[in-house]
Amino acid sequence: MALLRFEDLGPKTQDRIKKLVKELGFDVNRALFWESLSEKDKDILKNAIENKKYHPKNKALPNACIPQMWKILHNEPEIVGTIKAAFRLGIISRSDRDEILQKIGGDASPIQVQNQKKSTSEKKPFWNQREGKLYFNDKAVLITQRRKKPSNIQIILQELQDQDWPVEMINPLIKTNYLIKNGIEYLNGISKVIRFSIAAGGNYLCWSVQKSANK
Repeated sequence: MALLRFEDLGPKTQDRIKKLVKELGFDVNRALFWESLSEKDKDILKNAIENKKYHPKNKALPNACIPQMWKILHNEPEIVGTIKAAFRLGIISRSDRDEILQKIGGDASPIQVQNQKKSTSEKKPFWNQREGKLYFNDKAVLITQRRKKPSNIQIILQELQDQDWPVEMINPLIKTNYLIKNGIEYLNGISKVIRFSIAAGGNYLCWSVQKSANK
């Protein structure tokens, strides 16, 4: 299905996208998006956007909107980037992301189809990066400290969210000196609902739900 033009969308869908654009335009969300990027992606954006277009208050932040930055990084239309970036920042849920993408004629996110080892009907957590909270069954089951630069724990949770919570995921911090075992112990210490574990000597991360919590 071809991507629809904005003017060809229904009025309700147009309003939803306009609200997302406005939300993504707030400096706090632009900063959150910037900090969620890898150093490689940041370098790509810095090289793609002229220095004179950097944010007037934060010289490390390109003075470009999030959809523009998404287009540079992923070569996707800005309307698609608006929806996917809003999901990444926890502004909309996964189901809302998929619904709006379907309405505009966009393809399913690659994140959505990777590692489909769990049943699609099985309940999954939802990590809200903006709040620093992990939800399950619409309840906050894990709360982290909000900060400008995400912690290693928050990087792990965001990666799980971006990949739609696969049962097993490559450790995103494998190339760093971070002791993943300590991170997993910390997560399990503050979450009594979602349990985390490592496999293959720390090369992979796994998660599961306590049986009593999935009822």
